[in-house]
Amino acid sequence: MGEVEVILESVGVCAGAVVSVWGVVRIVTAIVRAFRDRRGMQWKETEKKLEGIQQELRKLGEIEQANSDAIATLQCESLSHIFAEYVEKGRPCPISVKQAVAAMYEEYTRDARHNHVAKDYLDRLMALPAE
Repeated sequence: MGEVEVILESVGVCAGAVVSVWGVVRIVTAIVRAFRDRRGMQWKETEKKLEGIQQELRKLGEIEQANSDAIATLQCESLSHIFAEYVEKGRPCPISVKQAVAAMYEEYTRDARHNHVAKDYLDRLMALPAE
């Protein structure tokens, strides 16, 4: 098969999948409408319950964000402490510590809001001789 045939086959598969999903969505929508029409009062009660669940989920999201910020603060402090312990004192740094710091730094900087520790810290730590 040539490249064009492979591309056309892929497009056809994707189109078939989209049509299938669209069909399922239409069926589910029809079921929901029928349920709503037959059970109007129950539907309103269900919507109220769903709104309550959504509020609880928002609260959980806020708690998760606060926990994420607290963890980022601890990571920042740990990274700064390790930098002071090895780089500023000029001590050799074990490879295991370098690996752990690299993983922690990557996790710390994954969120764009957490960038208080300079990449230079990591680079200078990695440049230290190993124990």
